[in-house]
Amino acid sequence: MATTGTKFLQKASDTLLRCIQINLKHSKTATDNFNQLTKETDIDKAFIQEPYIYQNQVTGISRHYKVFTCGNGRKRADVVVVNKMMNALLVGQLSEEDTVVAELTQGNLKLIATSIYLDAGNEISMDLNKIENILRFATGTGLLVAMDSKAR
Repeated sequence: MATTGTKFLQKASDTLLRCIQINLKHSKTATDNFNQLTKETDIDKAFIQEPYIYQNQVTGISRHYKVFTCGNGRKRADVVVVNKMMNALLVGQLSEEDTVVAELTQGNLKLIATSIYLDAGNEISMDLNKIENILRFATGTGLLVAMDSKAR
């Protein structure tokens, strides 16, 4: 595992990525503040837990950004790509309402980025299995995990 991390750091040494993680608590006001923050800073991507939802869809985030969510139920995780120079693809087989996995590339940097919301009411074995699947998928590339883990 340490070797993979070292390779990632060497590979990414010429690419600086600025990212944030935020739990918006399904708030429109917090979403508006998020949009203002991303306008005023050089954020490349954001990992959001509990985004503002309307009719089971993430809403309120600037249309200029790529928003990645998955599933038909109430979404509690998303990955937002702010940087227009960054390419991103949703990894659908690992994504659902509480977990969004995206493959991000920019220049010579390629990494797997995931936003996870762990519900305290779920069996921890389910959550650990989900994380293990993401780790297996990301083997050999960089991995960035942002999660609201409810102190698990």
